[in-house]
Amino acid sequence: CIRDSCREHLPPTLAGGCNLASGQINAVIIFTLRGCWVELWVSLLIADATVSRPLGEVGNHGREFPEEKQIPEVVEEMKNRASLSLDAVADEVANKKYLIANSFSAADIMMGYTIMLADRLLGKPLPKKILPYWERLSEREGYQIAQKA
Repeated sequence: CIRDSCREHLPPTLAGGCNLASGQINAVIIFTLRGCWVELWVSLLIADATVSRPLGEVGNHGREFPEEKQIPEVVEEMKNRASLSLDAVADEVANKKYLIANSFSAADIMMGYTIMLADRLLGKPLPKKILPYWERLSEREGYQIAQKA
């Protein structure tokens, strides 16, 4: 995750690199540190892509195939994958208010959009574990204004 030539410029807690355990959600945030591009695995883009991908497949399947050629098992599998991914996001924010540094950021905007899509495309209620986070996001003034636009 972190180029060896850049490790010497990092604090000891970050210099160790990444630990991508199976099922762990992470994201890449790239920043410049003393001229080095350093990839820090934090908490978003992969999670967003992991949730968005099956949601996109649900939408694509419905758009690309006439109803009589749709494969319900494919759609259901993608819905289940999206729900499991939302559970992973919920686990990430279980003990904090937002995804990164416990303050509202672009990561939450991106994930909020993804959760909104899930709410519309899953055809069933969002997983209960994600609801507290979704409520925090959707109650924000900016979200309310965007929904009215």
